[in-house]
Amino acid sequence: MTEFYCIITDKGLSKLANAKISGNSTILTQMAVGDGKGEYYNPQAEQTKLVNEKYRFDINRIYIDVNNYKQLLIEGSLPDVVGGFFIREIGVFDNEGDLFAIGKYPVTYKPSSESGSGKDIYVRMGLLFSNAPNTIMYMNQSSAVASIDTVETMLEQLNHNDLKDAQGGKKNQYYHINALEHGTFLALLELLSEENAGKNISVGSDGKGFSLSSSMDEISQSIEEMAGNVIKVKKSFSIYKKTITGATSFSFDLSEIGEIGNDKVITIELFVVMSGVFSITMPANISWVNNIQPLMNKAAKYLLAFRSFDKGVTWITNIQARWT
Repeated sequence: MTEFYCIITDKGLSKLANAKISGNSTILTQMAVGDGKGEYYNPQAEQTKLVNEKYRFDINRIYIDVNNYKQLLIEGSLPDVVGGFFIREIGVFDNEGDLFAIGKYPVTYKPSSESGSGKDIYVRMGLLFSNAPNTIMYMNQSSAVASIDTVETMLEQLNHNDLKDAQGGKKNQYYHINALEHGTFLALLELLSEENAGKNISVGSDGKGFSLSSSMDEISQSIEEMAGNVIKVKKSFSIYKKTITGATSFSFDLSEIGEIGNDKVITIELFVVMSGVFSITMPANISWVNNIQPLMNKAAKYLLAFRSFDKGVTWITNIQARWT
């Protein structure tokens, strides 16, 4: 037998059998660690408790191994304030307080923060079944985990390597993060969208929240060539190019704008290339600066700016430049 391993107890097997007959699920809710009274021992199926339990805690997550649907992975963490003991045994308990599974754990010292070297420790138990296990997939909402691949992807995208206090490991292992950190990761993932590609993400000056700022890459911005005459309004700053070869009537499309705060200004620039003199009609909800509509009566290049202070309901417009 492998030196370190986990087994399902007799009580656990009995509950699994009953669950299979009744069609109900076994609900696993807690884990526990112990020191084995200073010695290793081989876990026994008839055990109903650890030899010397030191700490019990809620399960972080239970899920099926993506590489083996017959293996159930159970994960949890010990906070930094708990410690001052060695870990040699581990157990999993159900919602009725019964020991469902027990394991022999590689000896690990768990310091506490009071000792001056406290740290969170993340533990995992893997259980093999003859068929896909009939258990409740449980997620403790007060804590969560993020895969190391997710974190490393974020670090790579952020070009940032200062998450030194995150506890991680090898590929396919996990960083343990608390609920606040979990919210932080979710916020970062949302910021790391295509819409914000190329922008700098920084922590607020008060250490709370994040802010976006333009990066040096935005000195050179992309111009989107317009195939039709519809100006698509987006959350991000947009520059469009339109080559006019005949009478043209422009309109706005607000379908992709989403939710925009009342304190936001929408800005769009339109680069117009006129190969001749043609009739141009602008949307009815625009107003020209100083109420003077400039003439576009020459074959030339024009740069127009549109700004809306009311989420696209009305626009103020002007020609910023004209050249040949």
